[in-house]
Amino acid sequence: MNYTEMVSETWRHRELGSSPHVYRELVRYATLAASSHNIQPWIFKLEPKQIEVLPDLSRRCPAVDPDDHHLYASLGCATENLLLAARAAGLKGDCHIQSSSAIAVIHSEADDIPHWIEAGRCYQRLALQAAALDLRTAFINQPVEVAALRPEFARTIGIGGWRPDLVVRIGHGPQMPRSLRRPIEEVASE
Repeated sequence: MNYTEMVSETWRHRELGSSPHVYRELVRYATLAASSHNIQPWIFKLEPKQIEVLPDLSRRCPAVDPDDHHLYASLGCATENLLLAARAAGLKGDCHIQSSSAIAVIHSEADDIPHWIEAGRCYQRLALQAAALDLRTAFINQPVEVAALRPEFARTIGIGGWRPDLVVRIGHGPQMPRSLRRPIEEVASE
């Protein structure tokens, strides 16, 4: 199978049913989420009545994400995809976001892992809505990747002591090539 065929298979829509393999399909949809630097830092633990989303710390990028902030925001993106796919299969999930029409700065009330994950979930909802409107999104996270610059950036954009998590450009543009995702066998365990 060549690259184009692999990408097509990776991103192909599949119906969600009530088959015993629905959890694996939910995980497949979760893995289609955006991730900072495309590190895909997730592991999904499949259990009888739940799917646990865990960080795969072997996928860290300490040079640009020394505190794993973007790693956890990426987990939030995958979690949001998982919840949306679960909702399509008859379950539910929720999230909210603050943004502008051209640049979105997703920020948290606290600087901790649960809030970083929530920021990722919010971004994923924004990205999915943008795609539905035929808009493109692109991370422009340089202002938040350098810890020493974050407080100044937060003051500049008027969010005070809250942590700016992700900066996203939203607009019209050509469809970019899609990337491959790690195989389900590599990210799911039972």
